[in-house]
Amino acid sequence: MQTTTSWWGTKAEPTNLRLFFNIFPATFASQLVYMSVVIINTLMAAHVSTTAMAAIGLVGSILWTFNSLGLGLLSVILSRMGYAYGKKDYTQVGDIHRQTYYLIGIISIFIMLIDLIFLLNLGFLNLSQEMLTICRPYFIILIFNVPLNLYVFHLRNINSCVAFTLPTLLISIPGLLLVAPLNLIFMYGDLPFLGKNPGYSAFTITVINLIYIVGLTAFIKFRKSTYAKLNLFQPIFQKPDSVFIKDILKNGSPIAMQYWLENSFYSLVAVLVTPLGTSVLAAHEAAISCYGIVYSIAIAGSATLTSITARRLGENRRDLAQQIFRNISYFLIAVYVLIGIVTILHRDIVADIFIKDDRTAHDIAQNLIIFLGASNFFDGLYAALLGYIIPYRDSRYAFLTMLIVAWGLGMPLANTLAFTSWLSPAPMGIYGFWTTFVIVAFIICMSFLYRIIFKWHRISDEELKIHLNKGAVANDH
Repeated sequence: MQTTTSWWGTKAEPTNLRLFFNIFPATFASQLVYMSVVIINTLMAAHVSTTAMAAIGLVGSILWTFNSLGLGLLSVILSRMGYAYGKKDYTQVGDIHRQTYYLIGIISIFIMLIDLIFLLNLGFLNLSQEMLTICRPYFIILIFNVPLNLYVFHLRNINSCVAFTLPTLLISIPGLLLVAPLNLIFMYGDLPFLGKNPGYSAFTITVINLIYIVGLTAFIKFRKSTYAKLNLFQPIFQKPDSVFIKDILKNGSPIAMQYWLENSFYSLVAVLVTPLGTSVLAAHEAAISCYGIVYSIAIAGSATLTSITARRLGENRRDLAQQIFRNISYFLIAVYVLIGIVTILHRDIVADIFIKDDRTAHDIAQNLIIFLGASNFFDGLYAALLGYIIPYRDSRYAFLTMLIVAWGLGMPLANTLAFTSWLSPAPMGIYGFWTTFVIVAFIICMSFLYRIIFKWHRISDEELKIHLNKGAVANDH
């Protein structure tokens, strides 16, 4: 068994620490840009009106829910690329990349159709005419961004696979700096042929996507010392490998659904609380927006753990896979606890940032931020557990756990706490939903931890190798 000779290792044999610092910062920066676009859109819309903020926040929640289907599938593709890279089967990474074009096409069509159905039925949510006027253009523009979003995430995953994420970091910086100036044009400006509508701020996301695609593709094309051995563009396209595509859809669909179930649980709450009034909805969206910024750390940590774990399993280094799992888990928990304490202590300032002209919404938002801080601990652990379990191809367990706990237990419990006095002295309203957020995250964390300790850390090396080598791989053309 090969070992590295220092805490940093070498380029050929990097330590976990080196891989972490090569992957996590840039992945976090990229994710922060995407979250920041939505957050900044929400904040800048708040200067228009509370209604505009609630409208953009609502659409953002709905669309993020369905887009997460694609992110779940791409996380499985990342684990396959990382496993192939760990085995030093570099050309297979290129094959997987080219097959991903077809997978992105398939999942994009599916997501866009669902989004379109939701768009056509916005009227059934009992929204005000002002909210509908803002929601519709924002919704339409973002529907056409679905394939762009997914392709950007795939390009980012390629960089994570080879542990060279400097391109992602370099492009993230101007991307983040451009968000506010672009919004000044698209949100506040009077656009030719379109007029003025806060919903046009969705064009900002389109521009950011195109910047990422052009920039990352250029790096991959011309940084031959890092990417040449992968043969990513040799050829540019190849015919669909139906066996591989079916295998990814079979194993990736449960994770995709798990991502969807997780995010739709939060988004459905936004829909369910609309009868409680604009103030409650605005407070909920303010707290969720605050959560979105912190969630960037979780997504980046989870993706980093998936990439490194898959690579170590491909190298037959289970010891290093378990080591990075422990270290990233401790890191995410510590960061989330710290952020939770800070946000609770300064919740009035956080609420001030999002809500300007509605005192009721402001007070509710302050209370919800307390729940948000309490859930940070479990969210940090949950992100690490999910990122670790994906390379072991245990997607069905992850899906069933989320289905049973979040929807079978969580949603009935949330509605019971929110709208009845069966389990509480009086209906808890929005606080019933946020109490359930904490309970659901705790139960899922304990379930995942039990699965990892008592199955994947006890299975023999030979059994694990047979399990990981099941299924098809892309043919080398």
